[in-house]
Amino acid sequence: MQDLINYLDTLPPGPVKDAQVLSTLLAPCWHLFHGSSDESTFGGKLVGRIEDVRWMTPILSFIIERHGGTVNGSSRADLHTWIVNIDQSTARCDKGRFRQLEKMDSRLDVKPLAQNIAQLISELKEDSYLKWRKDGTVQVNIGKVIPDTRPQQTLIGRRKRFRNELSKILALVGWNQIRANVFSRVVEHSGNS
Repeated sequence: MQDLINYLDTLPPGPVKDAQVLSTLLAPCWHLFHGSSDESTFGGKLVGRIEDVRWMTPILSFIIERHGGTVNGSSRADLHTWIVNIDQSTARCDKGRFRQLEKMDSRLDVKPLAQNIAQLISELKEDSYLKWRKDGTVQVNIGKVIPDTRPQQTLIGRRKRFRNELSKILALVGWNQIRANVFSRVVEHSGNS
């Protein structure tokens, strides 16, 4: 820790030009700062990865790009801003920003898909997108209509928008969604007067 403090004492207030040197001094003592292990940030993850480093006695701040979401297919990396109080031996992480690493998938227009499936259902057609059941209900093969993609969040959003659109269209022609991807004809009951 003393090597870090000695180095910081030589720096003027403001941006730190050599983040590499600072990260190699900070990494070995990172565990000494209360809160430093939040967000699974360990000393070794700092070396060569911190950016936008600023020193304003006694506060050291920097940003580190985290790639946890990319493991699950996200095209974005989280940016964590760390505020380190050298005097109090504390470290606090502010999250909520991200960096776009890859081009996002274009938005899927679900209306034509929903209109096509709604027409198949209203005409009681056999199709690989549909599974007709003995009780007269129909299950939409959502995995065939909107195949699995990554990131998972995109897939979930696309399928939800499709289901909502399909439900709206089918409601107009007398079908109700009874559970996810399963639809039933509306049965009108005639009352005896």
